[in-house]
Amino acid sequence: MKKTIACLLISFLFLAAVSACSTESDEPQTSSETVAAINKEGFPVISNDERGLFFRYYYISVWNSVCSNVKNDGFQFGYGDNFDPDVSPAKQHFLKEKDGTPILWSDEFAALAVKDFNRVITLYNDAAKDADFELDGNDFRSINDNLEHARGAASEKDLSFADYLSDYYGDEFTPTFFEKLLTVGQISSSYKKELQKSFMDKRSKDTSVYEEYSRLADGDYQDYIDKLLSESSDVLDVGDACCVEGKAAAIAGIEKKISAD
Repeated sequence: MKKTIACLLISFLFLAAVSACSTESDEPQTSSETVAAINKEGFPVISNDERGLFFRYYYISVWNSVCSNVKNDGFQFGYGDNFDPDVSPAKQHFLKEKDGTPILWSDEFAALAVKDFNRVITLYNDAAKDADFELDGNDFRSINDNLEHARGAASEKDLSFADYLSDYYGDEFTPTFFEKLLTVGQISSSYKKELQKSFMDKRSKDTSVYEEYSRLADGDYQDYIDKLLSESSDVLDVGDACCVEGKAAAIAGIEKKISAD
């Protein structure tokens, strides 16, 4: 059940962070002008401090997805205990399926956010090593669509874009950083699609890769990710300082939002 839940949350995260690509034109666009496609030399650099901000974003995204499903569908993810979106996750427990151990929702969200971070960053780093990979116009439009969506949400609350990001994610979330975050997410998502296409091409020539391609095509690419994670030195653990700090900041922001609502 937990693996299914994690996949659901991860899928939601990609949908929330990266909107569907438009098919109108192949010319890359930004809000101001046409730009060249990003290649590995142009990939944004993620600093150590920003790793904690990425984790915070994924933590809030996981919390958001659970809240949305509970509010809209009443779906409790099979954890046994109901989750209350109007109560801090640091003050709610669910029972672990196998042995009934009570676990704070805030800790579960941290574990899921780490998985999301590691998958996204690992695919992102792998894309940077691929000389043949680059983003196209649809990818740039997707990034801009998400930026415009966030700007629209800010306008609805009568806030500047900078104030909206600061209120929702924290003072460090500037418009420039948010665009970097969306760009990294888009690169990761697009590279995953490139992997799927690669496996499709191999499948047409070698039926032995059918099962592996099918796994990727269905969104369950855990085996591939596990291999990349085992070779990466850039992964996070929930006990890392940036995760501990990011979790605390995310919970503080969530509690502030709950109080405001």
